[in-house]
Amino acid sequence: MQPRHLLAKSLLMTIVVCAGQAVAAGGAHQDAVRDYLIVKHCGFENEGVRAGFRIEIISLIGDGKISASTARAERDAAAEEVRRQWRNRGMGSADPRCLTEGRAAAYRFLTVLNPPD
Repeated sequence: MQPRHLLAKSLLMTIVVCAGQAVAAGGAHQDAVRDYLIVKHCGFENEGVRAGFRIEIISLIGDGKISASTARAERDAAAEEVRRQWRNRGMGSADPRCLTEGRAAAYRFLTVLNPPD
């Protein structure tokens, strides 16, 4: 496994472990992980995107609680969806969806970090 992938996997694991009992209101946790993995696949990941992703995951923590195993299952489901729908095509960042869905996902995390006025 490449160091980047290890770092990303470590980051995801750390977020869930630090969150303890993470909350996923309506699958928002799984959606955030999916979008982050798409951003990485498309090559749009940077410090701002990573920070926005962290903030979004942390903001999903609230009154209700899900187990660590449920959070792990959501991460795994998101990773499988991205693998099946994105990586399996073998186009990498040349995938035309990167210009639309990939950029939109990156912008989502950058907006979390720096909300527009």
